[in-house]
Amino acid sequence: MSGNQLFQTILKVFGLLFLRDLIMLVVPFIINLFGVIQGSSHISMDIFESIVVLIGFSIPCMLCYLLLFRTEFLVEKLHLSRGLENVIIERALHRSTILRIAFLILGGWLVANEIPGLVQQYFYQKKMQIGAFNGSNVNYVYLVSPLIKIAIGMVLIVNQRTLVNWIERKRK
Repeated sequence: MSGNQLFQTILKVFGLLFLRDLIMLVVPFIINLFGVIQGSSHISMDIFESIVVLIGFSIPCMLCYLLLFRTEFLVEKLHLSRGLENVIIERALHRSTILRIAFLILGGWLVANEIPGLVQQYFYQKKMQIGAFNGSNVNYVYLVSPLIKIAIGMVLIVNQRTLVNWIERKRK
């Protein structure tokens, strides 16, 4: 593995981390969008929040695209492999193996990070249903975000080979 390939692999792993951030930003955007569609009483605030979230969503989206699919361009423009042109780094793992490991870690992190929040929200909603909080209405919307993140983590774990093949195909 040359220095150029090493930095491309490192940038792709950072791209996967930005993909995780993108996934985290989708849920608030969808919630704001439903608030606008349902015609809440603060529609101007919902529209403003949706615009801010969309701008905040576009920056990691662009970075994710650059880090996953334009790594050669980034390595050249940022001169990351300067001084490492002739250095050969001995390796035992192929680039796709490293990406598969990154997908497994990312998916496992999403699942492990969201299960405690899901359990906490579930028990909180059950307490509200039983009437511990003056018989307030039960709102299971707060369970949707952790469930979506857990589902995405499971998809990353189960389909990591397909995702790596897709990234490698886009690279060529």
